[in-house]
Amino acid sequence: MELQLLLVVSQTLQIGTIAAIIFTACFFVSQVNYRAQLAMAKLPAIAQPGNTEKKRLSYLHAAKDLYAQGYKQVSVLETSLAVV
Repeated sequence: MELQLLLVVSQTLQIGTIAAIIFTACFFVSQVNYRAQLAMAKLPAIAQPGNTEKKRLSYLHAAKDLYAQGYKQVSVLETSLAVV
């Protein structure tokens, strides 16, 4: 009887662990998708009406700002890790 109980408990724990792993994976995939959409929203639209030079300058300006913002975040992270 105790052996059966141990088998049932073991199987229940395995199922719970697998469910937790699947839930965690789905959560992280949704977070990555959300962050990718936010990053794409900061880029200028390619199909803007007007001069191609204006489009090029708009893209370069947005890309430069995006790069600078990412560089600042990484620099702050590196300095906080170096302090610890």
